[in-house]
Amino acid sequence: MALKYRKANQVKSYRTVYINPEQINRYRQEFYQVTQAIAGANSVHKRAAADVTNVEALLQLGDNTNPDANDQHIVRVVDWLLQYAFEQRASDIHLEPRRETGKVRFRIDGVLHTVYEMPLAIIVAVTARIKILGRLNVAEKRKPQDGRLKTRTPKGLETELRLYHAHCLW
Repeated sequence: MALKYRKANQVKSYRTVYINPEQINRYRQEFYQVTQAIAGANSVHKRAAADVTNVEALLQLGDNTNPDANDQHIVRVVDWLLQYAFEQRASDIHLEPRRETGKVRFRIDGVLHTVYEMPLAIIVAVTARIKILGRLNVAEKRKPQDGRLKTRTPKGLETELRLYHAHCLW
């Protein structure tokens, strides 16, 4: 998946920020890994769909062409998402599916910030993975659900997260 960049003449304002080169390398490595994981999950999805040559095979495949919640790429994306949310001190993580892509947004200091955009199939698989970790009903999409998830912070401390899943219309 290609990241979207603005051209120099489209930038309305900017500010100078000083950052440690080690931090730049660490963030670049993290985003490269998550981009690779998303691209890997997306290519597996596209390859499985391209292998189908007739309608009967397509009907038998069903949802097998979609990335699985237990796929290694999806697991890495979810791990990165939780770790990055802790680092950014996000109070909420919003996974918002849209018609063609999905947005990952963090609420930081009361303001929603778009963190990443990914293909719809990937955002659905990430949502399913988080539901599995929180012991929520993966099949239920219309009723709100509450759950809990235990994980470790980047510093190694164990913490418990509250999950809330609400259906969305798009």
